[in-house]
Amino acid sequence: MNKTVLAALAAGATLLGAVPAAAAVVNDCGETGRAEFIAEPWAQNTRTFYARDFRIAVVDTGGEPACCSVHLMVLYTARPGDEPEYRACKIVSDRAGGFGFSGIDFRNIKATYDAKRGLLLTVPVTTMALDGATSKPSVIKVRLRDKPSSVTVER
Repeated sequence: MNKTVLAALAAGATLLGAVPAAAAVVNDCGETGRAEFIAEPWAQNTRTFYARDFRIAVVDTGGEPACCSVHLMVLYTARPGDEPEYRACKIVSDRAGGFGFSGIDFRNIKATYDAKRGLLLTVPVTTMALDGATSKPSVIKVRLRDKPSSVTVER
């Protein structure tokens, strides 16, 4: 093989190994955050962080919409400061309008902690491609902060 072909193969292998970050949104749970949507078995589709003040769970709205019914639920103890603590619920979705992901690889979620910024979850997801016929793997990054309590998506 010549050097140009080897360079092209190496570049292609590098691109295949890289998984792009997906855009995602955080909303209040609303109808999507109902308990009956938590994926079974619960023990394999939920995890806790921050001394159980934060719980994440995979929810599946039963195939609605058909392409993208899987979301990441985040339940946490909100500490607003001047008000009493309360239990809050957020849903992380692929995009607004009720569209979730095609799938979430829950077992391979990675968590890293930074004392100044909070806990960062790197979540492998599958998103529906713009052609509406294929799915593609990507990742989302969700930041959980304990004080003050917040759930945000990082790009």
